[in-house]
Formats: sequence, C-alpha cells, structure tokens
Amino acid sequence: RQRTRSVLQKPNHGGRVCDTPVEAEACGTGSCDRDCALGEWTEWSFCSMACNPGTMPGFQERVRKVVLPIRGNGMCPAEWSAKRLERQTCNPQPCHGDEICVAKQDLIIALDASGSLR
Repeated sequence: RQRTRSVLQKPNHGGRVCDTPVEAEACGTGSCDRDCALGEWTEWSFCSMACNPGTMPGFQERVRKVVLPIRGNGMCPAEWSAKRLERQTCNPQPCHGDEICVAKQDLIIALDASGSLR
C-alpha cells in the first residue's frame, strides 16, 4: 500500500526540501491458503438396527462438520475420512422377531401418471 502527501509550500530563502512525499510498505504478503477447521464430534446417531438379523449388527455414527472452510489451496479431510466420520457397531444381539424398530426409514413411492400403464 502507498500513501502520498502534497507539498503545500515549496522551500524559499535557503529552506530545506521536504522528505519524500510518498510512503510505501508491502502488505498482503502472507499466504492466502487456509486449511479447514472442524467442529467437535456430534452425538452418536441412533443404532441402524434393533438387533442382528444374522448378517451384521447395526451401526452408529458421529461426524465432525466443517466450521471454517478452506481458502485457496488449503486442505480438508474428506467426509468419509476417519478424521470426520466414526462408526461403531451396536445391538449385536440376535433378532427374536418381537423387536420394535426405532430407526429412521426412507420410503419411496413411484407414481406413473403418464397413462402408459393400464
């Protein structure tokens, strides 16, 4: 950056010339790159299964969200990286058939309104 001063009165009668009316200094010379910053771990999610149907037990996960994004060529762990995602097994006991499901489920309904089906 730079700043300039105007000379209002030129030297007269043997007076001295004013110092340089321009001052300059370097700025913005630091790196523009910044790595992301991660927040604290979230609470563990609900278990994905109430019991083990025989193939595998359920799992829980917790994540760390990005609270400060990268800048320039900064680095940030991928969403599935161990630095941002943790999983653990839960409810390893075998199913008996009387379990109550408490996990969130997705339901997809496809509706064909084109008239092509009769």
